[in-house]
Amino acid sequence: EAAIDTAGVMVADGPSGVALIHVDTAGANPILVYPEANAALTVAWVREYAGIIERSNCLMLQLESPMEAVLAAAQIARAAGVPVLLNPAPARPLPDELLACCSVVTPNRTELVLLAQGTGATGGAAGPSAGATGGAAGPSAGAKEPGEQVSDDDVRNAAEALLARGVGAVAVTLGAAGCRFMDGTRDFEVPSYKIDAVDTTAAGDSFNGALATFLADAHAGATAANRNDGDTGCEATRYNAAITPAALRFCNAAGAIAATKLGAQPSLPYRSDILELAVDPGKPETSGTGLSQMRMPV
Repeated sequence: EAAIDTAGVMVADGPSGVALIHVDTAGANPILVYPEANAALTVAWVREYAGIIERSNCLMLQLESPMEAVLAAAQIARAAGVPVLLNPAPARPLPDELLACCSVVTPNRTELVLLAQGTGATGGAAGPSAGATGGAAGPSAGAKEPGEQVSDDDVRNAAEALLARGVGAVAVTLGAAGCRFMDGTRDFEVPSYKIDAVDTTAAGDSFNGALATFLADAHAGATAANRNDGDTGCEATRYNAAITPAALRFCNAAGAIAATKLGAQPSLPYRSDILELAVDPGKPETSGTGLSQMRMPV
């Protein structure tokens, strides 16, 4: 029905993962995640499907699976020149070898500060973990306490720390404020849309899915010569040019739409839904349209 290729879906013993989502009256959503089948992903399984990763136009990863499996997938993609988008949730300190594979990481403010705390081990995930609020097992030196304000300076310093460790770019989601993009050369914010939030559970997922489409388009549009030029890997910054203010307006629109509906999967928008709200950045004649001219869906 949705024309999604399921060739790479693997079936593990045991139950599927469970996310217990608590939505407050403002639409905020702390999430408690039990990985279950997600935690069963192994390096061997990842390598069995390496060909699918190598033929992909973008690899999007998150951290509900064991770190060694996530790292293996990222390394396969990087070696094949495939852009890697990492949504670092549930947040934890990450090893430099994983960060160096990432074309872009998309943390929220608190996740970003935690990611910048230091190098993490590549050991597997186990047991429940805090999801949307970026929790991780155990305290991290210098980490912000729950509810502690993360300043703009904190965001900039943490992003610069990740860039210094090999990340190609950082796109920080700022909730109702929109997002901020940094790649060592550019640093800009893109405001969000004013909505009546019902449930923000899938807002980040929608933002990431929209961003993945731009990275995928950038890779698909590269010439065979550029993709197969003898490099042993993909420079992390190769696809930064695809992430423009117009592209991030589109991503913000995707997240905003998801927050206006209850539930996770039911609220994920199609491209046609997003275009009801945002101008398609792929159309040169409209890519510079201001936010004030964009139409909200009924």
